[in-house]
Amino acid sequence: MYATAGRWDAVKELREMMENKGIKKEAGCSWLQIKSKLYTFVAGGCTKFRSSVEFKMYWDKLENSMKELGYIPDTSVVLHNVDEELKASWVCGHSERLAALAYAIICGASRAAPPAWSIVLIGLGWLPHDSHL
Repeated sequence: MYATAGRWDAVKELREMMENKGIKKEAGCSWLQIKSKLYTFVAGGCTKFRSSVEFKMYWDKLENSMKELGYIPDTSVVLHNVDEELKASWVCGHSERLAALAYAIICGASRAAPPAWSIVLIGLGWLPHDSHL
């Protein structure tokens, strides 16, 4: 609530209080099953996969397609006191849902047998109004 209202002093105070009391915010998490193996994706995590050449190539194509279609990230969903450019990168780049989807497409495309395959992501308990999925 404080962050939405732009009350960054109150946000800082609340986060410090939470830290002092040992209270931690749970990161967003999504799961993906490919055949019998379950993969977990955490917001801001999966750095090994996100650093891979395959992901970067796929991400660049996806980002360019989104821009061509007129997508403008809604940075109001980023409740941190940082500049707009960083907020825009967080809206897209730190999404565990996009990492899971990209992983499914990259892995599925290389293993798929005709005629088709489907992707089911589990754990999308909430979707912000700026959701890409």
